[in-house]
Amino acid sequence: MHCQLHRGATGIKSRMAVYAIHKEGYEMQTKTELRATCKALRDAIPEAERMDKSGRLCRLLFDSEIYKAAQSVFCFVGFGSEIHTRFLLAHSLASGKRVAVPRTGKAGHMDFIAINSLEDMQISPFGVPEPSHGAIALPDAQTLMLLPGLAFGRDGFRVGYGRGFYDRYLSRVQTMKNVGICFAAQLLDAVPHDAYDIAADAILTEEGWVQI
Repeated sequence: MHCQLHRGATGIKSRMAVYAIHKEGYEMQTKTELRATCKALRDAIPEAERMDKSGRLCRLLFDSEIYKAAQSVFCFVGFGSEIHTRFLLAHSLASGKRVAVPRTGKAGHMDFIAINSLEDMQISPFGVPEPSHGAIALPDAQTLMLLPGLAFGRDGFRVGYGRGFYDRYLSRVQTMKNVGICFAAQLLDAVPHDAYDIAADAILTEEGWVQI
C-alpha cells in the first residue's frame, strides 16, 4: 500500500505534490524525510474524516479478542492530526480496564501514569496532553500497548517523532501485545529501521488489522 493523500483532501494538491510517495521511491527516504512526508499527509486529512476514521478504528479494536482479553490498556492521548484516542480511553475506563497514558521526562525518559478519568491533563513541553499527577503504572502480560507513529511498515516497524521514547520504554517492559494504530494512509510496505527499533506485533487502521 502506498502512502498517499486521501481523495477527500482539497486545495492542497500542488502543495503536497512534493510529498507524494511512490512504491519505487519511499523506501529510499530517510526517517527524517519520511516523518515530514507522512505528517503532511496525515495533516491533510480533514478533521471530520479523521474523527470518522478514528471511530471506525476504535470499533474494530473493541470487537477484537485481544482488546476483550486485556486487563490493562496503555495508550497515548492523541493530539494534533493523530488518531483521536479519547473515546478509546473512555471506553476502556468504562469497561473496567486499568488505563495508563504516557508522561515524558528528562533525557528521553517516559513512564505510563494510571488514570481514572480524562480530566487533569496538562500540555507537555512537546505539546502533548499528559496527566498532571498520578502513580506510575507498570505493564504486564495482560497489558495491551497501543503505539503511535507517523508511519508503519507491514513488518511492524514504525517511524515515530524521532525522540525514541517508545523504543526505550518497550525495551525494558513486558506486555501482552504491542499494537500500532494509525490511519490507513500512514501504512507503507516498509519503513527504514535500526537495530534498536522494536516492531509492533500487529497494526490496526480504520480499514482493518495487519498481522505481522
